[in-house]
Amino acid sequence: MHKKSSQATPFSAPSARLKLQEVNHVAFGQVPIEKQQQYVDLHQAGDNQSCLELAESFAAHYPDSRFAWKALGSSLLRNGALDEAERALNRAASLQGEDPEVCNSLARVYHAQGRTEEAIKLMHRALEIEPDFASSLLWLCRELADKSQYDAAIELLDNALLCNPEHRDFLKKKANLLLRAIRYGEAAELLESLCALEPDNAILLHSLGNAYYNLGRFEDAENKIQASRELDPTNFLLASDHLLLMHYNPHLSAETIHQAHLNWDALFATEAPVPRATVDQNPDRRIRVGMISAGFRIHPVGQMITSCLQFLPREDIELYCYTMNDKCDPYTQLIQRRSDEWRSVIRLSDEELAERIAEDRIDILIDLCGHTEGNRCKTIAMRPAPLQVKWVGGQINTTGLTAMDYMITDHVETPEGVDHLYTEKLIRLPDDYICYIPRGDTPSIGAVPALENGYITFGCFNNPTKINAQLIEQWASLLLAVEHSRLFLKGSQFGSEELCGRVRAMFKHHGIDEHRIHIEGRSPHVELLEAYNRVDIALDPWPYSGGLTTCEAILMGVPVITLPGPTFAGRHSATHLTNAGLANLVARNWQDYRRIAIGLANDIPKLEHYRSSLRQQLQHSPVCDAHRFARHLNSALRAIWQRHCSGENPAALSFNPNGQMQFANEDTFTSVRINELPNPRDPNHSMVQPDFVWSLERHIVVMDCGSKLLLDPGFDALASTNAFQVIGFDPASRVPRSDDDGTRENVQVFQHTVLGDGKPSVLHACIDPAWSSVCKPLPADALPGAMQLPAQVLTTLPISTLALDDIEGMNQLDWLILDTSGNPLTILENGRKTLESTLLLQIRCPTQPRYLHQPDLSHLIASAAESGFTLHCLTDLQRVSSCDGLQNAFPASQLDSVDLLFVPCEARLAKLQIEQLLTLSFILHNVFNIRDLPASLIHRVDPDLAQRYIRAAAHMENPQQAPMESFVRPGTVKNQDKEFNLPTAPHMSRDERELFARCLSSAESYFEFGSGGSTVWAVAAGLEVHGVESDAQWVNALSRELGDRCHLVAVDIGEVGEWGMPTSNKFAELFVDYSRAIHQLQQPFDLILVDGRFRVACAARAIEHTLRHNTNLASTRIFIHDFWNREQYHPILEFLELVERVETAGVFTVREDLDRAALRSLWESYAHDPA
Repeated sequence: MHKKSSQATPFSAPSARLKLQEVNHVAFGQVPIEKQQQYVDLHQAGDNQSCLELAESFAAHYPDSRFAWKALGSSLLRNGALDEAERALNRAASLQGEDPEVCNSLARVYHAQGRTEEAIKLMHRALEIEPDFASSLLWLCRELADKSQYDAAIELLDNALLCNPEHRDFLKKKANLLLRAIRYGEAAELLESLCALEPDNAILLHSLGNAYYNLGRFEDAENKIQASRELDPTNFLLASDHLLLMHYNPHLSAETIHQAHLNWDALFATEAPVPRATVDQNPDRRIRVGMISAGFRIHPVGQMITSCLQFLPREDIELYCYTMNDKCDPYTQLIQRRSDEWRSVIRLSDEELAERIAEDRIDILIDLCGHTEGNRCKTIAMRPAPLQVKWVGGQINTTGLTAMDYMITDHVETPEGVDHLYTEKLIRLPDDYICYIPRGDTPSIGAVPALENGYITFGCFNNPTKINAQLIEQWASLLLAVEHSRLFLKGSQFGSEELCGRVRAMFKHHGIDEHRIHIEGRSPHVELLEAYNRVDIALDPWPYSGGLTTCEAILMGVPVITLPGPTFAGRHSATHLTNAGLANLVARNWQDYRRIAIGLANDIPKLEHYRSSLRQQLQHSPVCDAHRFARHLNSALRAIWQRHCSGENPAALSFNPNGQMQFANEDTFTSVRINELPNPRDPNHSMVQPDFVWSLERHIVVMDCGSKLLLDPGFDALASTNAFQVIGFDPASRVPRSDDDGTRENVQVFQHTVLGDGKPSVLHACIDPAWSSVCKPLPADALPGAMQLPAQVLTTLPISTLALDDIEGMNQLDWLILDTSGNPLTILENGRKTLESTLLLQIRCPTQPRYLHQPDLSHLIASAAESGFTLHCLTDLQRVSSCDGLQNAFPASQLDSVDLLFVPCEARLAKLQIEQLLTLSFILHNVFNIRDLPASLIHRVDPDLAQRYIRAAAHMENPQQAPMESFVRPGTVKNQDKEFNLPTAPHMSRDERELFARCLSSAESYFEFGSGGSTVWAVAAGLEVHGVESDAQWVNALSRELGDRCHLVAVDIGEVGEWGMPTSNKFAELFVDYSRAIHQLQQPFDLILVDGRFRVACAARAIEHTLRHNTNLASTRIFIHDFWNREQYHPILEFLELVERVETAGVFTVREDLDRAALRSLWESYAHDPA
């Protein structure tokens, strides 16, 4: 009997049935056969209420009948009464004999209650009783498929088919699983036989068409799908799937596909709008934005939205996420952390979801599904929000929905002149329409394969469905033109031997032997990326281009050649390449496609350059610029909301390259009120982001000796920031095992171990484990009465101690916590080397005598001072009552113990790097709620950044409150925040700044070695700024924010750290390019700033450039900062005349009579010295 689905039982059982208990005569206590049949008929008619009433009468009149209780349990289950259903079905199970139906129904109750593992066991038991029991078998197959265990599900079906090889439901399910397992050849073969048996089954015909599409048999596919549509014209899911498939077909025009989308809307978007409450039409208020997706995770959608969402200002955007997938990974957690409301809507119908969105009073609803499987187009058609917008996720064309107001796109995806092909009004962003974030498993980049192979390897790792006969003909002509070249194809569908054979045969037809075509199937993602190290040049397919695949190829240093297709789906690569600075790889036609490919194939040095630079180029481009993208997205959402509030209809919105917005048919730019970066050309405004965001490049390493932090009730909240990596020593085994079993990320606990001198010691185990220590407690008569029992030693145990300096692999320790379980003086004495770079020292100090040889406060302060620490404050003060026996009479006042908080002394603070200052500030703020010292430390980094912190911190009631965000980004995500922490002034003293300002005021042509606040001031002074910098990310940030007056170039000198300093000499041969950069400009400069890396070499090249291009040497001033305090720079004085000196800065002109050979010799001596 077929069971109808309900909200309480979201699973359905297409083959479920209740067997009639056939007997030769109506035995005493058994439901008569005719009454059983009556129940079955009512069930099949869907009359749940009558079924329930009849089943209740069965249970009352036939209490020993298994059928009676089985029927009652099934009826209660369908009505959502899970607990009552469980009791009835357990009663049925207790009666004589085992029944697969009872197991099946009880399993469904367990599943609905969330008891999935128990449900699975019962389903397996049902199959043991009856191996081809359809309901349980199909349910188990679905469970396995949901976990992507398709082969295991197919094996279950194959076992059942051995008993019943003609079972139609099993065969249909197997066909579906074969499609999902990407075994298209087998799926097509099975579906062909099923369609022969059921020629009028629309779903089977559509599935066969789908298989044909994935095998590249487009004409056969269209025939089957059209036949399916004619048989079932009302099935909107089949129609949506067809819309997706059409984009792979090279024979269909953009107009044909556009019309198909319009037809979908006319046929299926017929539901009446859901009722919506009246919303506040204030254009300036916080906007409530909803997003619907199954991709809030490691998924193409997740990789295109996650990073930018982190920078959507909370005061502007209230974010509601409606997830259609309950999988959770690091991307999910990041999105959840940014969202204000997180709702799982997996089990909601289209109507229920529309009602929920309307109830949530969403202002702007953003669809991230399109027409993909499980889409919510019918929900969108019910218009649950005043404004509805399409963005990534099945974004390959217009949705065709008249209820969709806008689509977020860009000027490359949707060039001018295509608006008529979209029912939505287009929002054209100034850069890419997505913001890419790599997954974090990116392997290192190898050498150009052609150097070792002796031939060029072209490659395409796109979905093989995108490869068609027309494309193969073009690729074959390219392979013929590039002698000995090979083509490497990789994709999941290539697990099908039939597809591989078809592809090889098509290439053979065009004269390409099989040995030149290498084909591979599915592999783990990191191995997929690693495979790019075997590709020289990537070829984009047509008419459906790559998207994420293109970004990943560039990430691996492989150039991608593309020819834009006729639809949105065909222009993904074009926009990613263009916005990554690779528009030269976008072809105009097939002839141009071959020209670009052949040109690259014959230019190995160019391929080597791409190999070494593309990853950085991509990561520093608008394609990955989350902060920039979020600013534009925020502006766009505010603009369309303001327009809506003014009563105007939606209109196309375009950004120009400067980020200015304009609606179609309007003469002026649109202004919006949002929190954004101030105008960088206005020297009266801060150039930093108004809200403050913590951004850490690595985890903060904490060593917790005694597990004080791990046992703190607030530790889980602290750990949720994902900012800390904790190593705990738990000598008394106080940390529950659940905290040591991997359930806490980034926590490692060593039990029965303590810090010390590395020698064996003894642990005095006390009644209260908090008293247990390697130090012996005082005798009982020396302790106050309340302490005598807790301090009583139960036993002594041998214990291992570790010397802090002897711990292997301890490259960095940021925060050391010591409680009373170890001897703090011994620990400090044996950790001097490690403590040299430690940022925070926290020591528990009893204020009353507790242990023999207990160090007092003065000894601890002195020992900490030996490692460069000074006592900053006391925290976690613990008090005891002075009234023994009357503890509850008055608040305790006697100080018992405190935590001493030590920070680096002034001499050490002065030497800390930026990252260390920010890390220390982060700990003090987030853990100890200290605000003044973090403000002071951040001020050392950047005064304007400190003001941002002060403004943000002033509005918070607790350390973690918004707008602060505390998390460590995935390893491949660069610190986007530093790009925007632009200083408003040079990093100089006040008097040095005055000197530099005077130089700028009289300058007309300016060059700088090193950039930052000097660049900002020069642009504000109206100068064109030419210069060189070693940090490409910093250059991009300055160029974007300061506009077309900023002409900085980034010179690749290998990996750099803070202040652009090379992290190693691995790329020392590149260092000379930095100081040479000025010679790329054939113009004189009257002011040259030397304030970056390679200072002596740069000064020498500045002198040489002046000698070449300026006949009046006295008119060129060279400003060198941090000069007089660094004697290693002084050899350059031989070639300079001092004009003015202020503190560490000097202004010079070039000597008239200098020795040019000596100047060149000096440059050669210092060209590789980055100091």
